[in-house]
Amino acid sequence: MPLKKIIKNLIKTFIIGSVILFTGLILTFLLLYFLPINPLSLDEPMIIEFLLFLGRFFTGEWYSSNVIMPGMPVTELLFGRGNVQRTFEVLLLPLTVGAIAGILIGLLSIKTRKKWLKIIIQILNVLGYAVPVILLMLFFQFGAYLSGNLPLWHFKNPAYPDPPFVTGFRIWDSIIAGRWDLALDTVAHYILPGLILGFTISALVIKIVRINALNKTQKTSIIYNTARIALVFGLIFGYAILVGYHFNLFEFGIIFVQGLLFDDFFVIQACLFIVIITVVLVTFAANIIYSIYHHMVEKEVWPTTWIRKEKSLQKESLNEVSNSIEKERNPASFKDIKTYFLRKLKSPLTIIGLIFFLFFVVISIVPQIITPYSLTEAVGFYPDFWAAPSPGHPFGTGYLGRDILALIVYGIQDSLIFGFLTVLIGIGGGLIFGYLANNRFYENKFYRWFGRWVIMGFLLLFYIMPLIFLVPVIWVAFGETYSTLLIFIGILLIPLFTWIFVKTDYKTFEILKKLIIYIPLFVGFTVLIYVTLGFLGFYDQNILHQLGRTMMEGRGHIIDAPWATIRPATTLFLLTLGLFLLHEGLQDYPRHSRQ
Repeated sequence: MPLKKIIKNLIKTFIIGSVILFTGLILTFLLLYFLPINPLSLDEPMIIEFLLFLGRFFTGEWYSSNVIMPGMPVTELLFGRGNVQRTFEVLLLPLTVGAIAGILIGLLSIKTRKKWLKIIIQILNVLGYAVPVILLMLFFQFGAYLSGNLPLWHFKNPAYPDPPFVTGFRIWDSIIAGRWDLALDTVAHYILPGLILGFTISALVIKIVRINALNKTQKTSIIYNTARIALVFGLIFGYAILVGYHFNLFEFGIIFVQGLLFDDFFVIQACLFIVIITVVLVTFAANIIYSIYHHMVEKEVWPTTWIRKEKSLQKESLNEVSNSIEKERNPASFKDIKTYFLRKLKSPLTIIGLIFFLFFVVISIVPQIITPYSLTEAVGFYPDFWAAPSPGHPFGTGYLGRDILALIVYGIQDSLIFGFLTVLIGIGGGLIFGYLANNRFYENKFYRWFGRWVIMGFLLLFYIMPLIFLVPVIWVAFGETYSTLLIFIGILLIPLFTWIFVKTDYKTFEILKKLIIYIPLFVGFTVLIYVTLGFLGFYDQNILHQLGRTMMEGRGHIIDAPWATIRPATTLFLLTLGLFLLHEGLQDYPRHSRQ
């Protein structure tokens, strides 16, 4: 990449960063504008209200909390007490270690010639990203309780004072003040959250490295890189918020959730401002690194042997794809489709995943196989609260004496229905946008430009704000109902399916192949989002058997009634494990990855 091109990419990076900033602000304004708890005067025209909104953002006049800490400026609540800093303090080490470990293990799984090692890494990776963060938190926390060696909650010992405020980062401020006891106490409280975050981040990075191996021959760009970074950042930020919320670290995430649950408008606004700023900074830095990296590879700044290997792999990949395209010019018959998937069904991963998946489908269709209770009976009111497992209640009882096994069965049924309906919405939109953005169909230069920049750029806007922030705000703004959640998460899946279809020949064989490969992955992904939102308290009040709600109700009883949360979370893990194993078994990894 010549220097002229790297300067061009840097200009694009600045433009994209500016677009993300102002588009994010527009999106934030619209979400806040339609919130039923908006206390501001809306008598002015919307454009005037938007200009006033921009003024508040750029001047830092973010007002005061009116519920969580009445009268306290939200900047003081978020920054003055170190709550925002604590989020990044908890995340920094797990992110660094997890990313390095994930990249190294992912590259090893791609380039190793040892088939047994490749399979072991693949299975461990599926286990890593299939296990719900909720289960990890409960499992680690209960284990720490039994061992008695680590703190279970909060970010410090209540008997310890706070160090003098300098940066807001508690460990660093403690060291500056010479209070190593405070620093070590904080580190001890961060161990459990850090282990969970490091595990989940490394699993996510391994998966991304393996996905990139599939797309090695695809021409990348700043827009594609921005999309990947925005999506990955959103997932990692979501992990951090969920972990901080559960361990009651009283950091940025828990303040945001409390703001939504308790209708604290100005806290919600300030949290969204911080998210937009963080997304812009992260994508800006990532795109600069991307530009410099490609410039160094092109100029052979890296060691010569590495460059030769990289270029050799790229050349081999291009030859492989060219041969593959040549073979696919003749439309595949349904016999070819049948042959392909019968071959894939011989994979042990596919078989195991299919067994798990079919088991959960069967008990969802015929729940009486597992539980004698009807749905009405499962969500009734009984006197035996938090009772231990017994012959009448094999998984024990939970809130209001409800049978945990029955709640799990009907919760899995609810989750699968939600997952498949949202994925259908994503597929429908993805097929349309993927067709329009697929450059193979356009010989005209204008249409190629339209497909690549306008459509893909528009879909990128869906990921300017992490899902963990966007979905709950939409939920509050447009009605706290099941249908609201289903439609909006389905819409948010459209860009993901578009990204898949835009690189696919629109032929029956290729479309069916992509659908069957990716439907299990996205159903599992959607189920995890749905249950996680329920765990945070965002669920339809009329759906009493929502799996996340069941775990949320038992969260405070992890010590005296662990079955009320650990067993539903374990069942969720087995469901997502089956879906993700099925996806991995059906996946096509390039032949050159073994070299």
